[in-house]
Formats: sequence, C-alpha cells, structure tokens
Amino acid sequence: MLERLARQVPWRGPPEQPRLVALWSRADVIVLPARSAAVDGAENIEREGLTHSAYLLLPSARRCVLDVLSRD
Repeated sequence: MLERLARQVPWRGPPEQPRLVALWSRADVIVLPARSAAVDGAENIEREGLTHSAYLLLPSARRCVLDVLSRD
C-alpha cells in the first residue's frame, strides 16, 4: 500500500486527480515526523498546536475541515 501511495507523489491534482488538501500540525504525535503528513503537490495547511485527535474534538478544527470541503 505504501508503495502505491508513494507512486502518487507529487500529487498531480485536477484534472488527472482530485484536489487534495492535507491538514497537518507539528503537534501531531501520531504521524511522525509530523511534517510527513504534508503531501508534495497538495494544498498543505498547517494548523498550529493541533494534535491528531483535535481534528475530531475541537470546533475550530472542524470548521477548518468544513471550510476546505465547501470550496470548489
């Protein structure tokens, strides 16, 4: 699986692939190193101070996800 994912980088994006947005944080202790959550070719949004689980728990993190999903 990891090899298949690696072949997709850098992400080409539209029209060949869907738009990809990677939300990441230096405070993440699940994805290590945290910077590896960013994807070459994607729109990478660093959210300062958020842990991996904060994306599910904090309203500000959910708003960020909803904002990204609402864009064209």
